[in-house]
Amino acid sequence: VSYSLINSNQGLLLIGMSMRFGFALDSPRPLFYAYMFMSAFIMSVSWVNAFYYGKWFWWVVSIGALFFVASDVLLCFLYFKKSQRNSLKLKQINSFLYFTGQFLIALSVALFA
Repeated sequence: VSYSLINSNQGLLLIGMSMRFGFALDSPRPLFYAYMFMSAFIMSVSWVNAFYYGKWFWWVVSIGALFFVASDVLLCFLYFKKSQRNSLKLKQINSFLYFTGQFLIALSVALFA
């Protein structure tokens, strides 16, 4: 499995989602795309390592990275989308995903040793 193939597919998926939902990304658009590509690359590396090595460390890192990137996607809905009907519910879900992702990434350091 090639890292670049997984990275480009996930990056294109994230860009397509951002265009589909109509985010208002006027001037920081290149930075947004660069961040999404970087997030997709980090997630793909952790998932490939989790499947290849099969150790608990990589699984915890992968799930933590997934939660962390999901919280960033929710932040896009909260701060760049014009209509915010369920903003309180999205903020609560975002906080859960962010702190759980951070906890799992920190826990992976303990599992690595």
